Amino acid sequence: MGDDPACPRPWRVAIVEDDPIVRDYFIDIVCSATDFDLAGFAPTLKRASELVALRPDLFLIDVGLPDGSGIDFVATAKTHEATRALIVTSFGDRETVVAAIKAGAARIVRFGAGSPYL
Repeated sequence: MGDDPACPRPWRVAIVEDDPIVRDYFIDIVCSATDFDLAGFAPTLKRASELVALRPDLFLIDVGLPDGSGIDFVATAKTHEATRALIVTSFGDRETVVAAIKAGAARIVRFGAGSPYL
């Protein structure tokens, strides 16, 4: 959020998700929250790299994208020191979690069938 506590600004959120249903769900959440503004969204890593220039405060990044792993994008997403990256995935295996943490993700949020999150 903004640096001035007397006048905080909403977090600017960028979404990297290829599934249109899930992407639209995340967009709805971001757009309906008063503390968030949608900076942009992308369905691929290639398009996601264009969002970095917008300097969002937060990236929500899917693991399984058509042109690679969202985990590989975490370092690119965090080009600006203040940007945070959350991995949002239906994968909950140990390897995915460890890889996301090693890549620099602030958190891993698991969702999907049988998951209590999201």
